[in-house]
Amino acid sequence: MVIDVKACVGCRRCVYACVEENNIGRDSGFTYIQLLEMEPGKVDIEHAKDDYEEGGRPDKWYMPVQCMQCAKPTCVYGCPVIATWKEPDGIVVIDYDKCIACRNCMVTCPYGARHFNWTEPEVPKDEINPKVPLHEKAGVVEKCTFCIHRTRTGDATTACTEACPVGARKFGDLNDPESEVSILLRTRRVWRLKEEYGNEPMIWYVG
Repeated sequence: MVIDVKACVGCRRCVYACVEENNIGRDSGFTYIQLLEMEPGKVDIEHAKDDYEEGGRPDKWYMPVQCMQCAKPTCVYGCPVIATWKEPDGIVVIDYDKCIACRNCMVTCPYGARHFNWTEPEVPKDEINPKVPLHEKAGVVEKCTFCIHRTRTGDATTACTEACPVGARKFGDLNDPESEVSILLRTRRVWRLKEEYGNEPMIWYVG
C-alpha cells in the first residue's frame, strides 16, 4: 500500500469504512486505522492528535497509521503461542481462538497498530458484514488485515482505499511490476515509518 499524506484531508472516511467493513465494535474505543493530525512536515506520531475536529484543517498534516504488514514483524516473533503469523502473500493474521491475551504482540509493535478488545463487540444486526466473522468474545487482540476477505476473493482493493474521496490510498500487488503501487515506488519519492526498527513495513508514504 502507498499513502499520499499530502493528499490526505483528514476526513476519516477510511476509518469509518474500516469499522463498517470489519465488524469493529461501535463502542470498542479503537479502530484499526489511526488518522493522526500533525504539524506540516513533521512526523511525530507519539505526540500527534487523533481526536481532532471533524473535517480536518488545511494548515495541518494528516497521516493514517495502521498495521504495516511488515516483512519482519516483531509482533509475530513476540507471540508465545503462535497465535499470529505471516501468510505467504505477506499479510499478518491473528487466530483469535489461540490468542491468550498476553498482549506481547502489542508491546513489540512499534506502530501501536494492535488493539486489545476489552469488551464483547457490539455491532447492530443490520450493520453486520456477513463476509467478516463477528468477534464474539472479549480478551483478544485485533488489527488491520488489509481486508483479507476482499483482496483474496477477486476484489482488488481494501475498504479504506475504496472509501478515500481524494485517492490518497493505493493498494496493489508488489509482485506485479505493472501494478499502480509498484509504479509509484519506482517513480515517486517514498518513505516508510520507523524504518530504523528493521521491521520493513509494507506501507509506503508519499509526501
